Amino acid sequence: MPPPSIQLLVFRMAGRRWAIPASHARKILPIRALAPRVSEPDWMAGIVEERGRSLGVVDLRKRFSGKAESASARIVVARLKTTLVGLIVDAVEAVDEFSQSSIRSAEPRAGEPTGCSGVARQGDKGENVWILDLRTLFADSEMRQLEDVFERRAAAVSSGGGA
Repeated sequence: MPPPSIQLLVFRMAGRRWAIPASHARKILPIRALAPRVSEPDWMAGIVEERGRSLGVVDLRKRFSGKAESASARIVVARLKTTLVGLIVDAVEAVDEFSQSSIRSAEPRAGEPTGCSGVARQGDKGENVWILDLRTLFADSEMRQLEDVFERRAAAVSSGGGA
């Protein structure tokens, strides 16, 4: 019997390969105009309309490295706790299958954001793929702030008031 495996959506961001469980990803969108942010943290990118629904968008590139420059950037629509959000990443690579035995726990590093649940080895060269845990990516206070900001912004966008 083959070892248990997991499907991960692999993407590039901040000079590294990252992944989230494919089951958490709903859709991949091209970068498009966002309702602009006002005074939120820099990594809150704004609101995007998708099929009549307003989604908050977080720029993971800025959250992890402070930099957001990529012509191949995409928005990954994913479930973040109880909320659907857009996550801006530098480039989406593929959905790949990883054996559980190729994944080891990730030790937190000083100065790096929380939310990394493990590191998988992939390919002949054993390249690291850092696995994000969307349940712990943001502290509870940040999640409340995100939900509040996105709800207010979505209401303003829906009523035609803009940001």
